[in-house]
Amino acid sequence: MKLLMTFIFSLQNLIAFSQQESKEIQVEYQLFCDTNQATKLFTTLYANSNTAVYQEKYSTAEDWQEHAKKLPEGVKRFGATDPDDSYFKIDSNSKKIFFFDIIASNNFLVEDNYPDFNWNITSETKNIAGYPCIKATTSYRGRTWVAWFTPQIPISFGPWKLFGLPGLIVEAYDTDNKYTFKPIKIEFKKNDILKKDFATLMETKNTKPITYQQFLKDTEEFNDNLINDVRDSNVTITRIPFPREGEELKFEWEE
Repeated sequence: MKLLMTFIFSLQNLIAFSQQESKEIQVEYQLFCDTNQATKLFTTLYANSNTAVYQEKYSTAEDWQEHAKKLPEGVKRFGATDPDDSYFKIDSNSKKIFFFDIIASNNFLVEDNYPDFNWNITSETKNIAGYPCIKATTSYRGRTWVAWFTPQIPISFGPWKLFGLPGLIVEAYDTDNKYTFKPIKIEFKKNDILKKDFATLMETKNTKPITYQQFLKDTEEFNDNLINDVRDSNVTITRIPFPREGEELKFEWEE
């Protein structure tokens, strides 16, 4: 009976949503990163029923003082100077994901594998930002994620690379509480960013996207070459191995 009521509720909201003048949404989140360099920043999701562009606004980043951690002795905390915002694009029609990332000071256009999230939709519900939301969980690249989505807004996207639920992901976090996305503002409005050629949003070294696997390989090669160059100049350098602490801890091609 509960599943039937959920379906009816979703259908009612789908009809109501289809009657709205704007079929596009703009969601402002605040991202809390409880990592070695604890940070918080604002992000924005622009989406319609088929496409999402997600923007991380590094220009708004600041230390998350309440969760600041003491770094190992000899390791300093470095911050970027006037960092560029970063963008992700998910196209559910073509089943493609693109984003920008940096090696040294150069931006690269990267194509990622399109995931098939195996969401487990639970019976837990709560109200978030004025919307009734349902809890769902999934595992992706080494982390378990919790997403609270609302069938009241039948756009199947959310922050970062999270998508594929029957409603907007209003709030999300991993079960280690390293990364938390909290909603700040939800607006039904159009934005030209969804019509733009994604590859033109940032100036890049490449015009044709490289695979994420190749990008990570190139990054590692760049770091190794940099260390070797320093060593060749008779400077002693010790590379301190840090475990991965990003949103992605393990990749499918490493399994």
